[in-house]
Amino acid sequence: MDAEKRIAELREIIAHHDYLYYVRNTTEITDQEYDKLYRELEQLEKENPHLITPDSPTQRVRGEPLKKFNEVIHSPPMLSLENATSESNLFEWEDRISRIVKEDSNWNYVVEPKVDGLAVELLYENGLLVVGSTRGDGDHGEDITFNIRTIKSIPMRLSKPLDIKVRGEVFMPWDGFKILNKNQRESGEKEFQNPRNAAAGSLRQLDPKIAAKRPLDCFFHSLVNYSDFEIATHADALEFMRDIGLRTNTDNKLLSDIRSVYQFTNEFLQKRESLPYMADGLAIKVNQLYIWDTIGFTAKAPRFAIAYKWPAEQGITRVLDIKLTVGRTGIISPTALMEPVRLGGTTVQKATLYNMDQIKRLDVRIGDEVVVEKGGDVIPKIVEVNYQKRKEYPIEYFKGIFSDFDDSKYLKETQMAYSCPSCGSDIVKDEDGVYYRCLNPECPAQAIKKIEYFVSRGAMRIDGFGERYAEILFQNGWVKNIADIYDLEKHTMEIVMLEGFGEKAVDNLLIAIEESKGNPLHRLINGLGINGVGAELAKILVDEFGSFNQLMASSIEELNNVNGVGEILAKNIHDYFRDETNIEIIERMKSAGLKAFDEIVSSDEKQKTLDGLTFVLTGTLQSISREKAKEIIESKGGKVSSSVSKKTDWVIAGEKAGSKLEKAKALGVNIADESEALDKFLG
Repeated sequence: MDAEKRIAELREIIAHHDYLYYVRNTTEITDQEYDKLYRELEQLEKENPHLITPDSPTQRVRGEPLKKFNEVIHSPPMLSLENATSESNLFEWEDRISRIVKEDSNWNYVVEPKVDGLAVELLYENGLLVVGSTRGDGDHGEDITFNIRTIKSIPMRLSKPLDIKVRGEVFMPWDGFKILNKNQRESGEKEFQNPRNAAAGSLRQLDPKIAAKRPLDCFFHSLVNYSDFEIATHADALEFMRDIGLRTNTDNKLLSDIRSVYQFTNEFLQKRESLPYMADGLAIKVNQLYIWDTIGFTAKAPRFAIAYKWPAEQGITRVLDIKLTVGRTGIISPTALMEPVRLGGTTVQKATLYNMDQIKRLDVRIGDEVVVEKGGDVIPKIVEVNYQKRKEYPIEYFKGIFSDFDDSKYLKETQMAYSCPSCGSDIVKDEDGVYYRCLNPECPAQAIKKIEYFVSRGAMRIDGFGERYAEILFQNGWVKNIADIYDLEKHTMEIVMLEGFGEKAVDNLLIAIEESKGNPLHRLINGLGINGVGAELAKILVDEFGSFNQLMASSIEELNNVNGVGEILAKNIHDYFRDETNIEIIERMKSAGLKAFDEIVSSDEKQKTLDGLTFVLTGTLQSISREKAKEIIESKGGKVSSSVSKKTDWVIAGEKAGSKLEKAKALGVNIADESEALDKFLG
């Protein structure tokens, strides 16, 4: 047998055994026999490098470390699920479905464990994995394809040459997590708090070799383009994914009615501690897919699914200190520092106390024994104080375990400070009587938080510029406000000399800063950190005013007329743009060349030339990315779908277009090649 045929045969055999091991949880050969086949393939590819292909099992880890992650646009968005915590919540959810369906329909449910990991989306074209991405903010994720490829339970080629989009959860099993932390300890590195953080941190490494060393796994739970296939139920979709090589959770359950679902949630809760993975509840989905199509989505979540969250876990510990921290808007937030306590695999040492009203309600004091609660992704909080044990632990006990224990505050009633813990300025209570706030615009803590927010993923998304960099660069006087970020190149040599930095890290940071100058207007507006203005409202403001200058010149009355903006928020926005310090920062960023300041979004309906039209993009476009093409279509009022149907108006077909193109031909849907699309739609 010649080398080419043997290589093809070995790849097929190895893929078969990977499928049995990772998807079907069974084996036909020993580990030694598998390793022998793999080594033979490696040797043959080494002797015949021209025969190496990207989907070969030997190519899971390849390439140099990335400088940054590219953006991936999710269509449809990756939404979160609404939560239920009781039997009545489940019945109310079912009633809402019944009212929308408005017909005598019977349906059942699929229940899936909510594995705690990192949500991902994978795109396969002609059976080959082409893009793997994180959930991100739901609309935009990060391209982590090279890291996804390192996970052995994820096939690089499906058993059938299909164009499919699937979603799942990458996680780290408990056994793998314990081994990873053991290795971290032995190498003197920081341990991970829990498997979820370990999985997320592994997938967001720029060097795929690091991800390859981590014990990651994946369960797939959603076939996005189910309408491309003759699939009637979600249970069938799960089996379909499993049959083509995608691993699904064997703990999934098909149940006949909502009462059975509730009974199962209680039964499964008893198994929680023995699960091989971290889970915080169950995802409950209507099984019949025609109902998915009928009831659709709200703005934030699908109507056909709900997350049943298990009761919050509680633990008992002791308060060692109560610290005040300052947020970017000046709000002073109290945080309890405690003896470490384990909650659901997580070591908890801090808990939020929200505000002084909460502290007074609980009467929590330094030295108290307290009950701490943590549920799902919720920040740990103190829910109860054991007053009867208030004098059970003497000062000597606390001083022995906490060297900084302040015995002058031991068991004394907790009081709000009268000055800011960061800058020493006076603090005032908000009009609503809940929060205390530092009003000093020069407050260092606020400045650092504003810088952190500006560079964050939801705003200007400057990769590599996180909390640590913000604090160090601020303390050295190089970045005192967000405009200073765009002058940072002047301090290149000084930054390189800092411990923990280096030429490569600084080069990557400066590249990311330069690339951020091309970000759209809504990201800039969000990044400014105007009190009350987040990512969604920033988009609304862009649509309403069309340009930065128009927004900046708007009156309180004009702002108050915008959907989602009330009197207080209108005043916040108006006042922000009339503050001399803010105006100076804006002018400096304009001089730095941020393109968002020149962006003009027309509100003229005549510009919505694609209004009402539905498009499907398939194949590779040479002159423009599919993500950019989607943005252009949507900016002109069009809709981009992931699957072809009779309702599709146009299919834009690039090179190597697959089954979507064939389906479009069969349905008689209009087809445009790249040249025609650029002329008609994407210009």
